[in-house]
Amino acid sequence: MDKLFLGTSSWKYEGWLGQIYMPERYFTRGRFSAKRFEQECLVEYAEMFPIVCGDFAFYQFPTAAFWRKLFDQVPPPFHFAFKVPEEITLPVFPSLPRYGLRAGRGNPSFLWSEVMKTQFLDLLHPYADRVALLIFEFGAGIGRAFDGVESFVEALSKFFAALPTTFRYGVEIRQAQYLEPEYSALCGNTA
Repeated sequence: MDKLFLGTSSWKYEGWLGQIYMPERYFTRGRFSAKRFEQECLVEYAEMFPIVCGDFAFYQFPTAAFWRKLFDQVPPPFHFAFKVPEEITLPVFPSLPRYGLRAGRGNPSFLWSEVMKTQFLDLLHPYADRVALLIFEFGAGIGRAFDGVESFVEALSKFFAALPTTFRYGVEIRQAQYLEPEYSALCGNTA
């Protein structure tokens, strides 16, 4: 049981006011302050749970100042799990407005270990003992980037072999054809 962590996939959820969060902690001048809640609710969350997942990292490479501020809010042994930036896990940027000129184009940072190390892991390294897991989310589009499950597993094996063993890594697959026994068998045979 000492290695079992119970937490949630985020912490900034006003719907938990009155359940996990005490609304009065976030009152300013007699009224609820959404800004104060946004900035301070992690402290109260950590009083109840030992871990939380930060999906926010999927959308950007957080800065060193961001990591410092985040980890300073909660004392050890509180842990985090983070999704790694999609800059690493998207082979092609989706054709959506939020991607601007990159929409529909190949991603030069896809499974590029050097970018992962310098823009993410190196900045997170001072807090490595408080990072339970780094999650690599591969969406349904990953199937178009590889000839099959074997080539995907081979690319993942090379990528993970180039990363430091300081962190624990997990893979989230959203490609139905990869959720078969063959995929599990191939992954079990990789380093």
